[in-house]
Order: sequence, then structure tokens, then C-alpha cells
Amino acid sequence: MNKGFKRGEIANEPKEIAGYNFDIFANKTERNQVKKRAFGEIKSVVCNKGLAEVFTDWINNQVLTKSLEYERERDYLLFIAPDYTPEAQKVLESHQVECLTYKDVTVDNILNQIEEEKVKDLTKTEKKAFDFINSARTKCRSFNKMVNLYSRELMENLVKKGKVEIKKRGKTNVVCIKKQ
Repeated sequence: MNKGFKRGEIANEPKEIAGYNFDIFANKTERNQVKKRAFGEIKSVVCNKGLAEVFTDWINNQVLTKSLEYERERDYLLFIAPDYTPEAQKVLESHQVECLTYKDVTVDNILNQIEEEKVKDLTKTEKKAFDFINSARTKCRSFNKMVNLYSRELMENLVKKGKVEIKKRGKTNVVCIKKQ
């Protein structure tokens, strides 16, 4: 995507304009006259209708009508996210916001490394028990069930290694993945 901006015309960090911190800002000038600008937002989550509306409301209510920083005929609006809900895409496109997507392989790699780090010092049986607990939606399993499937000693080893914690939930105990 080339909008005609040179590297020096693109801000290296978020830029506050009319009270809004734009993640993306580019400014092309000639003889101190603005020729074009780009304003944008970057999200690391799927863009939903609410996020899209916050961005477009700010553009319309703050930047467009009050500060005169943005000119619809001259400037670009961008929104970058891993994906968009259909409602969000409709909101953004109705305000002439270009929707760009990306796959953040860095985040995926970091998450995979964290998961690998959590279990690297576990025995095969401990890893199996850890994975079983981790597969639960709540990241917790009944302590009695875990002791029946594995052993009390194995649960105690996982606690000692800082991988799980035993919590009281109502009248029963549960074994939960410990947040790192």
C-alpha cells in the first residue's frame, strides 16, 4: 500500500491531534502547506463495531468538525487489525476508512514460547496432567479428580514447581494453572 508518503513524513510514535492519540500519522507538506495526511488506528484484537464507532466518532466529532486537521478530499483514514466483524467493516467503510489486516506472527511466537517454557521442566506425566488442567475452559480441574487420575504427590510436585495452585472453590478444592 503506497499512499505517497516518504519515511520521514511518517511519525515513529503515536501522535496526539485534537485530543486523540493516533497510532498512525503521516504528514506530507510542500512549502509549509499540507498536501495530504494519513490518520490511523492499530488494534491487536479483532475490530468490532464498538471499536470502529469510537474511531469514526472521534474523527467526525473531534478531528473533522472542531480542529480542521482532517480534510476528507485530501487525507486518508486507516484502521489496522487482525480481522474485522462485518458490522465493524461496514461502519469503517461508510466513513471512508481503509481496513487493513495483519497476522501478528510475533505475538503467536511469543505465546508459543511462553507455553513451551511453562512445561519444559516437567516430567512426561506432569506435562500430561498440566495439559489436562490447561485444556479446561477455566484452566482449573477438581482436585479430587486430578488425584484420582494422577496422584496427590504429582499435584504437590506441580505446586512446588510453581506450575499450578490449589484453590478453594465453594466446598471443594480445585487445581488451577498458575498465572505467570
